[in-house]
Amino acid sequence: MIRSASAIGQPAGLFVGSAKAQAWAYNDGSLTVAGQQQETETAKLAGPNSTVPGLGEEAVVYETAGTGDQAKQPPRLTLSIRDSDVLLIRCSSARRDDNTAGHQRTIAGVAR
Repeated sequence: MIRSASAIGQPAGLFVGSAKAQAWAYNDGSLTVAGQQQETETAKLAGPNSTVPGLGEEAVVYETAGTGDQAKQPPRLTLSIRDSDVLLIRCSSARRDDNTAGHQRTIAGVAR
């Protein structure tokens, strides 16, 4: 957990976040392409998504909102990168408690 004060005048808050990265290296590059295609299709179904030009051979970032009991959880951002025979997937989410009347604001970002 990181204690932080905003430079734009918001009160100090407590940031709680998580990040997970997974990497796969395949002998057959077609498996890497198939894995990236699956991530691209997931991105289309998840909602807002964007390709990331210049990052590996192919990259996409997308947001996945929680459903059911997880709807109260912060949204998760996923970044999937394919480069040659390597597929890297990074998921991250963060929550900020800004200590104003017990209100918790939720943020998510790959780099905030």
